[in-house]
Amino acid sequence: MTGGSSKEVNYTIRPRKQTERRIIVDILHFLENKMNIPIRDMRYSGMGAVYFYDFVMLHKQLNIKKMTSIEADDETYPRCDFNKPFDFIDLRHLMSTDYLKGEVDWENERHLIWLDYDGVLSHSMLCDLMVIDQNAAQFDICVITIEAKTPQKRTSKKQPDMRRDFQNAFSEFYPIGKKITDKDFPSILQSILLKCLTKGVREIRSDIMGKIELRKLFSFSYADGARMYSLGVIFLNDDNSILGKFDAAEKDHEFISSDINWIDRIIIPNLTIKERMDLDENIDSLRCSGDCCELMSERNINLDRSEIEGYMKYYRFIPQYYEGYL
Repeated sequence: MTGGSSKEVNYTIRPRKQTERRIIVDILHFLENKMNIPIRDMRYSGMGAVYFYDFVMLHKQLNIKKMTSIEADDETYPRCDFNKPFDFIDLRHLMSTDYLKGEVDWENERHLIWLDYDGVLSHSMLCDLMVIDQNAAQFDICVITIEAKTPQKRTSKKQPDMRRDFQNAFSEFYPIGKKITDKDFPSILQSILLKCLTKGVREIRSDIMGKIELRKLFSFSYADGARMYSLGVIFLNDDNSILGKFDAAEKDHEFISSDINWIDRIIIPNLTIKERMDLDENIDSLRCSGDCCELMSERNINLDRSEIEGYMKYYRFIPQYYEGYL
């Protein structure tokens, strides 16, 4: 897509994406307090496009001031430069791999990196992860977001076998015996990414730069149109006290999970303002109710169980949009 997806999608009004952003900020704030990780002193490297929504949130809520936005597209770059919300954001006209290999000060700065891609999994993305593997140090955090579009199922012999092609393309990391289905595809992506990351840590870091552990921090699947998948990982020294603190943090935050098989699927209903206010006013009753659907039906709000349970799980992070006239 010429100009990137930001030309087609307004990233400021995607409720599930924004819910994910808010949860990630909450996790980072929690880690800063629980594990004394210096989040505010890190350099944030991301793909701000023309909206820079994540940059604004991370600066205003976590006071991160060292920020770099990567933009490779020639058409989009001037708009990105014009729309920078803060003058301290360092905008780089580079491919992500070139930035990670040649522009990042791995030795003197700690890093929070969000590779927020707008396409499906590619080998160049895995190359980016390998660069991070080779260089990341204690407390560095990496988030990768990709489109979780399931390869098409072959319906005739004349069609290319997209699912087989995908398995062959990523055979080094593809989970053995796993069949591609719409339901399981985010899990397959998670397995591929984690195997790629783990390979780099085990084969490179343990011999050259001292032993380091990579822990899965969170993962989310959601759709505001296209289905997306996000994985967050943290690099930790192989030290019992550090790893123990992370284990304790995981127990105390509902969205931190090192379980390599778990994905939080963000499912939230489309509600009117009045319906949302009613749900908020009765949130404890809903939690305690044996049948939340029946309780809401009594109030003439007919929602699926998954929608009600999704709202109860994510209600603190779901945005509310209003129209304004400027």
